[in-house]
Amino acid sequence: MRWFRARSRRDFGGAVADARKDAKLTQFDLAERTGLSRSTVQRLEGGEDVSLEAALTALAELGFEAIIVPRRSRVQVSEQ
Repeated sequence: MRWFRARSRRDFGGAVADARKDAKLTQFDLAERTGLSRSTVQRLEGGEDVSLEAALTALAELGFEAIIVPRRSRVQVSEQ
């Protein structure tokens, strides 16, 4: 599974869109699975304002979680 780094809402939205596409889901599919509206998924992927709860819900459904690290940190990601 690939991983993503996001430093802006636009980066974050692009990462969610890429993860959704990797999972072979449409925006409608992700919305149905999470209980979010398709327009919320669309706004999230477009880097627009959505609630933190909506963003974390979408990530969880796609099999991801958010980890907060200091900028410029060296991060090693490994599957467990």
